Amino acid sequence: MAWSCTAKRLAVAVVALSVVLGFPAPSRAQITGHPLELSAGAGIFSPDSRAVKKSGPAFKGAVGWRFLPNFVLEGQATFAPSDADTAPNQPHNFSMGGVDLRWNLRPADARIAPFLFAGGGYGLSHTSGTPPDKLGRGAGTFGLGMLFNAFDQRAYVRVEARDILFQDREQTGFSHHMGLTAGLQWNLFGKVRDQDLDKV
Repeated sequence: MAWSCTAKRLAVAVVALSVVLGFPAPSRAQITGHPLELSAGAGIFSPDSRAVKKSGPAFKGAVGWRFLPNFVLEGQATFAPSDADTAPNQPHNFSMGGVDLRWNLRPADARIAPFLFAGGGYGLSHTSGTPPDKLGRGAGTFGLGMLFNAFDQRAYVRVEARDILFQDREQTGFSHHMGLTAGLQWNLFGKVRDQDLDKV
């Protein structure tokens, strides 16, 4: 299949997530309640082979609201500059913005919190000299990742694998564009957990 490489990457990520879930959960940290979660990251963007685009960097940002201990409503945006994979190798930019529902497989105030997400939004493919130069349409997305509390109560390292479903030029079906990113997440507001129950 045209997206077999993407499927393989996602399968590897699923296996890694399963390994993590096999370990006992570390002691709970950090911020409970309904914090605002800000995140930014960078990594690799691997287009579907049918899109005839080169792999390149990916940049991603998100703002989320944790409305339940295990669920976050998150607005997100991804930007991926690249080049066409055929002569004359003209510049190509892909971007996508939308809303995700994130399901934390452990409470989000844990030190390690694997998660799954799914959502939808609007994608824009811009390639000079390939009509239409700017192709915009609805796009779906899903994926998985992990939050790792590393610095203080409110800061996390965030890694994720995202599959963006987008109907490219002259395609009848959806392409699968894969973004693998790592970055930081910062939680604002919420309540600091009293881990030793000393009221401090």
